[in-house]
Amino acid sequence: MISLEAELELQSQEAAIHDFQPWSYARGALNESRMPPSWLISGEPETRYKLLGKTKDKLGYFMVWECGAATFQWHYGSDEFLTIISGEAFLKQPDGAERHFKVGDTAFFPAGSRATWRVPNHVRKIAVLKPSMIYPIAFLARASMKVLLNLGIVKQPGL
Repeated sequence: MISLEAELELQSQEAAIHDFQPWSYARGALNESRMPPSWLISGEPETRYKLLGKTKDKLGYFMVWECGAATFQWHYGSDEFLTIISGEAFLKQPDGAERHFKVGDTAFFPAGSRATWRVPNHVRKIAVLKPSMIYPIAFLARASMKVLLNLGIVKQPGL
């Protein structure tokens, strides 16, 4: 007879293998999208995206997004971690200087922030987005996870 902990570990491993989506998913056809016209400063960007996956709680998701030549102010409605995978973009800093983002560069933008971007030709990024929770809900989520960890029902993810 297998213990509950061992069975949960097996299910976790099977889910991880079964739910795995290889990098090549990011290379397929993308869906057309549009940024709100009020965000556009100059250019006529063609934007596209493809949803690559969602977390089990359906709060976080992983996507590829691309944009043609344009300058725009992006409004981050969710926390966003991004990595540039092709092309380049420039982030206008508060002092007016530009920060150059190229392939492999990574950034984090908290929900509620805004950024002015200039894309000279084309940029493609991988983004991980998660809605920001109000403090009482986030506190309850962290407390619940701590209880589950202490009971051994879930395991702390390794880094």
